[in-house]
Amino acid sequence: MEQPCVGISSCLTGEKVRYDGSDKLHASLVAALSEHFTLVPVCPEVEMGLETPRQPVQLVDARRVARRSPNSFSYDGLFLLGVNDHCDYTAAFLGFVGPRLEELDRLELSGYVLKSASPSCGLDMPVFDAKGIEVGRRPGLFAAALEGRFAGLPVAEETELEDATRRASFVDEVLQYHRDQHG
Repeated sequence: MEQPCVGISSCLTGEKVRYDGSDKLHASLVAALSEHFTLVPVCPEVEMGLETPRQPVQLVDARRVARRSPNSFSYDGLFLLGVNDHCDYTAAFLGFVGPRLEELDRLELSGYVLKSASPSCGLDMPVFDAKGIEVGRRPGLFAAALEGRFAGLPVAEETELEDATRRASFVDEVLQYHRDQHG
């Protein structure tokens, strides 16, 4: 059996794609997962066209933003806005996400490791109003789209997988998913 493909946030593999031009290399996790899986790095923010370095972005509740252009697009009720200049990157995200998820589907993706505390990839991210006040918590835009497209796909943040028992469980979940989906 071929190694299953597991998506992973690019910054965790050492790619310098974060907003500040850095990475979040998690060498021990990458090494442990590479024993079992073919890792597929993805950085939604860079792949949708944002530069590195760049200003950070945040999730903003579309219902709490007054006077938006009639051409503004939200994703599941959220905007992806620049923290400093409030530039709206939601349309760029929408143009990126469908084709990228199709590519991952063609790779027969069997699991995914997301970067915690990322407005794109985090599973529990703050959502702000137009004044920058936190009004709730939701998954990041890419995390939500990924889970919406791949129901039942084993997904974890890297912080969860620092625990050896949880990491072993994740490996088992991915292998079982792969067997169930791809024989």
